[in-house]
Amino acid sequence: MAIALAVQSVKGKAATELKRQLGVDYKTAFVPLHKLREAIAAQREDLKLDDVVEMDGMYVGGHIRPENKAEKRIDRRLAEAQTGKRMAIIAIRERGDGNRTLAAAARDERGDVAWHLVRNHVRDGAELRADQHKSYDKLVGLASMVRNDHGKAYVETPDASTNQAESFFSRARRGEIGIYHHVAGKYLDWYAAEWAWREDYRRMDIRSLAKGLLRQALGQPVSRNMAGYWQRPNKRDQPLVGWNPLSGMQTAPTG
Repeated sequence: MAIALAVQSVKGKAATELKRQLGVDYKTAFVPLHKLREAIAAQREDLKLDDVVEMDGMYVGGHIRPENKAEKRIDRRLAEAQTGKRMAIIAIRERGDGNRTLAAAARDERGDVAWHLVRNHVRDGAELRADQHKSYDKLVGLASMVRNDHGKAYVETPDASTNQAESFFSRARRGEIGIYHHVAGKYLDWYAAEWAWREDYRRMDIRSLAKGLLRQALGQPVSRNMAGYWQRPNKRDQPLVGWNPLSGMQTAPTG
């Protein structure tokens, strides 16, 4: 029942909502939902995108509440004013009928993460579309790429938009604001993978989604992240074990 309810929403399923629907404790809903997210995230290992692939990033968390009095307010864009809680989601999305999406979390919209995602999850011969963010400078030479300067135009060159990636982010943003509220942190990478999965399969019927997710979850080994989670409170502070674009990454070329 939890799996059937979890797959119904396009933007996500909160543990508090699932708790009410099933009549269980919060932890009883929280842990299975995270195990499902872990199973979804594991699918990224073998995902390869082809044809035209759009790349972009979004930031979540780290909101700075402005002071009441104007004279005490600071420029919240400055690095020294940040809370340290803001994190980035970097996504690559394939155009066309498949519209397959791969999303991963990182501390910032970093060039080494972008390089790793393209190097390992975009097929040779594919064409990239990205904006002028400096993080994507390292991708020059790795793949054919057309870039947009949003300071000049939303789409500076014909067929160079990143609208598909931005469409994914718009749904993810609604999930962050309307469903989960606080996602920046330890589990953001799983949330990013879940949003990408929901985006890609949003038109599939609930029965097929539930069966597919159950099959994926049953094919996973015992979770090293969630097993014994509530019996060992210190486990909550430990980093996640498993797929991570920053773990064992090849060194990105310089220059």
